[in-house]
Amino acid sequence: PPEPRGVLRARVAAPGGPLYLLNTHLDAAGEDTFRRQEAAGLLEMAGRLRGRGARVLLGGDFNATPESAVVGMVREAGWRDGWQACGGEGGGLTFPAKAPARRIDYLFLPPGARCDSATVVGGEASDHRGVLFVVHPAP
Repeated sequence: PPEPRGVLRARVAAPGGPLYLLNTHLDAAGEDTFRRQEAAGLLEMAGRLRGRGARVLLGGDFNATPESAVVGMVREAGWRDGWQACGGEGGGLTFPAKAPARRIDYLFLPPGARCDSATVVGGEASDHRGVLFVVHPAP
């Protein structure tokens, strides 16, 4: 059976009012079955928050490449891939940290949000490289 997964929901005091950050780490199995279920739950939570007028950003380790069904689900729900919106050089590759060959870490933006820049950053805090985004959430 897969490892239990969840979503970290943080409410942050930000210019323009509260901002909700939903961060997750989806299933790492080779097949998408559990990731699709987990992504559906994440999108449902984000939809409830947005339905109440909250500003929301989605991110984390989706264990899925940009062309995957999981990332497709998120896009079909109206979220934009932050790296595609404003990423710099290198294609956003973050895993593995020592020699990144895949892009599986994301920040998804709701309609109306603006992304100024995205940069993959180094470090040894994780087996993934981090990505620094400069964004302006929708009002």
